[in-house]
This record gives sequence, structure tokens and C-alpha cells, in this order.
Amino acid sequence: MFVVTESGKDMTKEQGLHCVCDIVAQCLALERDEVTPDASLFTDLGADSLDFLDLTFSLESRFGLRFRDSEFDFVARLDLSSPEVVRDGFLTNQTIERLRPILPALNEIKDPDRVPPNQLFSMITVRTLWIIVERVLHRAQR
Repeated sequence: MFVVTESGKDMTKEQGLHCVCDIVAQCLALERDEVTPDASLFTDLGADSLDFLDLTFSLESRFGLRFRDSEFDFVARLDLSSPEVVRDGFLTNQTIERLRPILPALNEIKDPDRVPPNQLFSMITVRTLWIIVERVLHRAQR
């Protein structure tokens, strides 16, 4: 099992994900049992853009790291006018494959050939936050 280091303390993936769930519950003023790893931040938990900023700062503080501006705007950075990204109103397979590691909810889509771009925001989950934290921690350990 992968272990990350946070303030000199070893943490497993499970512990890290649990910690992110705790942070999300606190930032969104929810009961902890309402926050699961696969809960959509916006659709299921009701987060908005201000909540997202609070989450970002809380994650940075808890894990002792700094996010780059680009860490969380992976959806906004998509060039939706490009035929390599969107074709006939749906994300291309290439785009979906590029997003799949950070948006595990894409693995649950019944028809991956018919994913509209506006559906991506509902796929940003608590697990997505942990994936981003993991990536930044990996980068910091190099």
C-alpha cells in the first residue's frame, strides 16, 4: 500500500482519503457520514466555488503543501472549441482517457462516447481531491 509523508508522519492512501473526507465535512458543515469518497462535491454535497476555495486552503494547511493554480482547473483548461476535445457535443475518447485518472467517476459512465462537457463538474468527487493531494505530495517528495 502506498504511503505518503505528511509532517513526518506516514499515512496510507486510506488514511489520506479519510482525512480528506473529514476536511470536506468540516468545510461544508456536513455530518461526517454524509461525506463519502465518491460523493460529488457539487451535486451530492452542495459545494460552490467559495467552498472549493476553502477546501483548497484547508487541504494545503492539513497536508503542508501548496497547490499550483492549475491543479484544480483541469476542467476549465479544456479547450471546448477543439475537435480533439469535443466532437458533436461530446467529449472525445482521448479527452476522457486523459481525465479518467483524476475523475474516477468516468469509470462509471454507461456510454463513454456520449459524455457532454457540462457533466464533468458533477464528476469531481472527494476522491478527486485526494488524487490531487497525492500528486502534489509525490511532486514534493522528488
